[in-house]
Amino acid sequence: MRRIALLGSTSHIAKGIIAGLANDPNYSLYCFSRQTGFDSFNDEDYDVVVNCIGTRLLNKQNPFYTTWFTVTEEFDNLIINYLLQHSKDTIYINFSSGAVYGSLSGPATCSSHLNLNPNHLNLSDLHLISKLNAEAKHRCFSSLNIIDIRLFGYFSRHINLNEKYFMSEVINSCKTNTTLEVSPDSWVKDYTSPEDILRIVKYCEPMNLAVDVGSLLPANKFGILDYFKDDYGLTYEIKDNVDKENGTGKRNYYCTLNVSPLPLFKPTHTSLETIKTEAACLL
Repeated sequence: MRRIALLGSTSHIAKGIIAGLANDPNYSLYCFSRQTGFDSFNDEDYDVVVNCIGTRLLNKQNPFYTTWFTVTEEFDNLIINYLLQHSKDTIYINFSSGAVYGSLSGPATCSSHLNLNPNHLNLSDLHLISKLNAEAKHRCFSSLNIIDIRLFGYFSRHINLNEKYFMSEVINSCKTNTTLEVSPDSWVKDYTSPEDILRIVKYCEPMNLAVDVGSLLPANKFGILDYFKDDYGLTYEIKDNVDKENGTGKRNYYCTLNVSPLPLFKPTHTSLETIKTEAACLL
């Protein structure tokens, strides 16, 4: 039986992992969150530790961005200390972000220039740096099995519909039969399926590296909108100056061409297939 510790068990990604493992007799799951506390984390021996602890991607009117550094560091150190004290054979899966590549006009291949002027802080750059810091530290612990999973997008039936992000607003507009206001700019984005995330957790092997994880094919903004228009009666209106919350910065191509070197992992769904399947459970 594979013993898996899940930190941040109330998060969007964690809920999908819990649902996928709950009835599988081959896995024993230990869940930790702010509600349960983390005091007993060091009391057990785990085969895999999964870090789903996240911090809000926020707007300038709600500045909690310091937690990108403090909270990330706190729990990352908790897990690394566990590996050093208990077993270096334990695999640590950390959910990172495609944000490490900076603001992109094309596929993820390199980082952009960072704006660190204290008078003109770019919040998306701060988010990028917090992820880069964590990944750099993990590569320094080369004797430990730490896998950084760079996600570019994720959507599931467990999404928090109170968050003001694109897919939650699309679902809410369909539910309430209200018109969704969108900006005229388009983008292409990758949405990894819950099933593919679950397969990474189940079948990960000892290694130390960062990998880009995505779908078989990304989706474009107006292709998503038109799907919901055709299948669920969504109405949307294109307007200038529609400012959506986006902590990773505005990008017109948020996906990667890098092939994941993870053994046994090949994506099984396109982004639009994932959106259709998961949205059907919500609508």
